[in-house]
Amino acid sequence: MARNSPSGEHTTTISEPLPLTGAGLTMPLLVRIARAHAAVVLPPEADERLRAGRATLERAIARGDRIYRVTTGYGRFNTVTVSPRDAESMQRNLLRSHAAGVGNPIPVEVVRAMMVLKVNEFARGHSAVRPEVAARLVEFVNGNLTPIVPEHGSVGASGDLVPLAHLAAVLIGEGEAWYAGDRVPGAEALARAGLSPLTLQAKEGLA
Repeated sequence: MARNSPSGEHTTTISEPLPLTGAGLTMPLLVRIARAHAAVVLPPEADERLRAGRATLERAIARGDRIYRVTTGYGRFNTVTVSPRDAESMQRNLLRSHAAGVGNPIPVEVVRAMMVLKVNEFARGHSAVRPEVAARLVEFVNGNLTPIVPEHGSVGASGDLVPLAHLAAVLIGEGEAWYAGDRVPGAEALARAGLSPLTLQAKEGLA
């Protein structure tokens, strides 16, 4: 069963979800997910790696370890200590400061590929995000909720920061998204999908 949406989205129902393990994601599989709307799943072993990576970071924070951009500020503020109570606001402000792209939205299939690649990266367990963050992106992919990412915008040599900030803004109920063929605010897209905004914790906005 397939349909075309006003956003240019072509959806196809494919029964078997493809596991995102952090390895083995080939270009044909990525295209199948991005264009043919194959479903994806985060397997138990990836969930375990995510939990282990997060636990390692949380132990370091609890010890009071100095970790650049996690327990400290950025750039010239690298000597400023960020308290645990400020960690959430720092992640939120990081996304807001970088979500400054302009121009037309990039194609839905490209944003879907971005989300899949990000989940596959998280599945290795090295980014120290909670499983909930990766799982929410999986819900976006499977539920055809696609953040709107403008076509222009970069930060110096790190050309992925602005696009990824627009993608992640929808996780926290900000930005815009395509949902059911409609272009709507991120908070509305989440509500229509039956989801709640995430509160990103230490390092998750950075990741």
